[in-house]
Amino acid sequence: MSGLSSYLLSTLSKVGGIGGSGVPDFHFTIGDKIEGATGNSIWELHNALSTDGKREATVFVFEKTRGSSYTTVAQNALKRMRTLRHPGMLRYLEGAETSDAIYIATERVTPLTLVSLDSDDSNSELKRWGLYKVAETLRFINEDCKLVHANVSMASVFVTKAGEWRLGGLELVDVLSGDPAGSQIYRHYTAAVPGYAAHMAPEMQSQSWSNVESGKPGAIDGWGLACLIYQTYNGALTAASQLHAQGSIPKLLWPMYQRMLVTDLRRCTTPGEFLQSASRPQS
Repeated sequence: MSGLSSYLLSTLSKVGGIGGSGVPDFHFTIGDKIEGATGNSIWELHNALSTDGKREATVFVFEKTRGSSYTTVAQNALKRMRTLRHPGMLRYLEGAETSDAIYIATERVTPLTLVSLDSDDSNSELKRWGLYKVAETLRFINEDCKLVHANVSMASVFVTKAGEWRLGGLELVDVLSGDPAGSQIYRHYTAAVPGYAAHMAPEMQSQSWSNVESGKPGAIDGWGLACLIYQTYNGALTAASQLHAQGSIPKLLWPMYQRMLVTDLRRCTTPGEFLQSASRPQS
């Protein structure tokens, strides 16, 4: 057997037989792991190729040995990836769940955390357009689907080969607290999301669920969008106290950014309101 064949077989065995009989109805073959992505989410990311060799993809792999709480949010992510479709969302191709793991195949992407966001003019345009598309996608989730994302940060955004930003990170998506149709997964499982405390809205941190319920739908995601803006322009976010420093956030964006950080969710700017302000001509 050639060295390449041995390598491919070894790789397949490590991920439970992706592309083979080990994962029924999953038509993607795993490739190399995307280095640097581990630790930013519950998933390990791999480059992949459809079994017919015609489509490049990224496969998100979750091993259930991590525990039941992690498995619950991974299952929720798979459920939401299957049912939520929008041009600004990470494009779902196929998913599978076995007794040992969960697999999600998407369009080929790179985590935004691994993309250089230097402050040259071309990157400035890409940042503004990327943030606009994320806000537009959040408006769809909040206003059209009547859901909250509840996990917006740089770790939940991915970049296509064409440079388009896509929103993923659907582990905590659910209906707003107080709706009997949902389980409010974001109430109980935030600890399963790596680094979540740094971008957690204050009302969620204090578990003030009555304030969450009486706040604007989407206000939680307004806070998350502000966190993403901070990370896009200023880099790593390790504590909420950093959010009040402007740093490299553009002056025109700063007032809207601040309105998303209002601690009263009844007054906090939502992604939909952010879009209205961003689209309004400057006087």
